[in-house]
Amino acid sequence: MSIRTVTSDLKAYFNREIDFSSLVFFRIAFGILMITGQIRFLANDWVYELYVQPKYFLKYYGFEWISVPDETGLYILYALSIVSALFISLGLFYRFSSIIFFAVFTYLELMDVSNYLNHYYFITVISFLMIFLPLNKAFSLDIKFGLVKEKGLIQRKYFMLLLICITGLYFMAGLSKLNWEWLFEANPMKIWLPQKVDTPLIGPLLDEPWMAYLLSWLGAAYDLSVPFLLFFRRTRKLALFSVFMFHFLTAVFFPIGMFPYIMMTFSLLFLENDTHKRLLGFIGYKSNGQKFVTQGFIKHVYKPLMGFVLFIFFVFPLRSHTYPGDLFWTEQGYRFSWRVMLMEKMGHCYFYVKDPNQPGQKEVLPSCYLTNNQERHMSRQPDLILQMANIIEEDYKNQGIQDPEVRVVSWVNLNGKGSQLFIDPSIDLTKIEDSWAHKDWIIPLDSVISPVDFKHPFLSRTD
Repeated sequence: MSIRTVTSDLKAYFNREIDFSSLVFFRIAFGILMITGQIRFLANDWVYELYVQPKYFLKYYGFEWISVPDETGLYILYALSIVSALFISLGLFYRFSSIIFFAVFTYLELMDVSNYLNHYYFITVISFLMIFLPLNKAFSLDIKFGLVKEKGLIQRKYFMLLLICITGLYFMAGLSKLNWEWLFEANPMKIWLPQKVDTPLIGPLLDEPWMAYLLSWLGAAYDLSVPFLLFFRRTRKLALFSVFMFHFLTAVFFPIGMFPYIMMTFSLLFLENDTHKRLLGFIGYKSNGQKFVTQGFIKHVYKPLMGFVLFIFFVFPLRSHTYPGDLFWTEQGYRFSWRVMLMEKMGHCYFYVKDPNQPGQKEVLPSCYLTNNQERHMSRQPDLILQMANIIEEDYKNQGIQDPEVRVVSWVNLNGKGSQLFIDPSIDLTKIEDSWAHKDWIIPLDSVISPVDFKHPFLSRTD
């Protein structure tokens, strides 16, 4: 089979007209999931815990301008996200509602980096795509109120944008598991599983070393294979069964919020279009069979959207390879790269402030500025340690010290291998500006310095 033939077949497959039912199913499911997630957030009082209680917020590089509104403003934003998700599900003012949901959800996500989760980023990407996809052209209130004309058929390529996002997340998550720690040391599984020995029926097995290795290898195999298995009709039932089993077990062993339920629901998009049509038939969906003519705006943005999807899921995650050192240690390029639950990393640090015009220095605890959640994330991520130093610097400037020096003694334990010095303690962090460049003030992972043998390079200085 020639390359030309394969290309021609793929083009024909992408351009084939399908019923709108799959896109309608996705629109309704997305709205329901987002409403559930946001109400769950409010019900657990996480708005207060994560955004009202903190005195300071740790920012994403490039998004330092994102501010956190007052408590009333926060609840207004969450209400907007719920209402816009409801309107998306109903297909009411769909385009406007999609823009509002994307803007509000992304703003909430960017307010504090210590609350980062991969699936928040995933939802941001998906909701951005939804702005451009004509998901209200069938079974929507926009049609009922005469805001758009009803259509029944659409080219498969628009639906494929969503499927590529789902498969891209799985495949890149699988690639990230192809590392020595995960496959040949079974980390962090051999740390996490023994903590679950009280699980009914299988609890005693979780304390066995071979179980950690088995689940590590199965996890990598699952992520790498399930995207392909979902696409083919002969293997789809097996793939869907594995998706539901995998995410059900994930939800039981590792409570990571809505992510398992989002992926279980989104995997149903791989069902045959006729299956979605029959499912929606129970709530009154009928297709009029009229073709959606891809002209104008949507036709012109398709190629840029496909380029955006391919870049976000398959190119941007590879930026970590441009940095030296162990990725799990430095975390340079770790965020926004579909690396999910790959390490157990803990840290603790102490900051030291010196007035250059006075002898001695003062120890400062991060807990004076950050909540427990913020401190836990800050203590093991170099860019957040730098932000903490800047917060301390600004505080001491407000106390009248003109040019305070801020240093840190930071210890980090990666995958249970013992604490190691993380940041060069001789560096005045106030003289460093964050950037995309390599942070050469991170001490390499193989530079073993034990807490017992460590000598402060600056604490003995008194003048």
